[in-house]
Amino acid sequence: MKGYQQKAIWLFCSVVFFAFSTLTLEAKELFYLQGKVNINNATKEELKVLPFVGSKRAESIISHRKKNGPFQNTRELLSIDGIGKDVYFAIQKYLAVSGKTDLHFSKFTGPTNPTILIDSFGGPLKVLENEKYFHALMEKIKGAEKSIKVCMYVFKASNKAGNLANQVLGELIAASKRGIKVELLLEKNDRPGDSLNRENTKTANRLKKAGITVRFDQEEINTHSKLVIIDEKWVFLGSHNLTHTALGKSNETSLLVESRDLAKTFLEYLRNIELNANLSKLHSE
Repeated sequence: MKGYQQKAIWLFCSVVFFAFSTLTLEAKELFYLQGKVNINNATKEELKVLPFVGSKRAESIISHRKKNGPFQNTRELLSIDGIGKDVYFAIQKYLAVSGKTDLHFSKFTGPTNPTILIDSFGGPLKVLENEKYFHALMEKIKGAEKSIKVCMYVFKASNKAGNLANQVLGELIAASKRGIKVELLLEKNDRPGDSLNRENTKTANRLKKAGITVRFDQEEINTHSKLVIIDEKWVFLGSHNLTHTALGKSNETSLLVESRDLAKTFLEYLRNIELNANLSKLHSE
């Protein structure tokens, strides 16, 4: 190879290496909301820090509490014109009826590359495209030693032996029978005739008959997550629903990460969804 060709290749590789190094290490300034708003004493400006709350909604909140007295719980906001379920559930986690108002934007500076964010939890990562997800999931379920936590948007399992989702369901039941703690959180919306509700309910009933705990999320909010956490260290996440089509026919992409820290983060996330669902159910009864 001629000298100038070698120099050109070296220069190209150097540029590529620098570009990827810059992409990986680049940090951008990001902001996120932190704190609470006490809707019983917050000022108009303090209320306006809430997402989707401008001057009109802030004034309506203040007018309501002046007229009706202190809010007993945050769901009373739903009785105010202009604050529907979508707005309420978007701001719910920032609301309080006692304590101080300290909602503010905090700065977060960190890597923006999602691979780096996942890798920061300190575990190996495996790409599972298409049917590879099914085989990896079945292997980990069969090898589970302690617990299996599933959060799924759609779990559609027919009784056909060749149905891949049905095979997953069977392994979950088998795991439960050998003493593994198996829990599921499934999507349920507020449209009674929806096929998603029908399929998830069918699956839930089959699992419940086997003694497995199945919960549903709040009907007002879509839980579109597809998460499986095994033994509090193996995390499956991505686009795969538990349906025969997703597991064996569709183009899908998911990841398997071995990380106790990542598992802990997502388990806490799921606990919050379940807690909010329980509170929502109590308030509606």
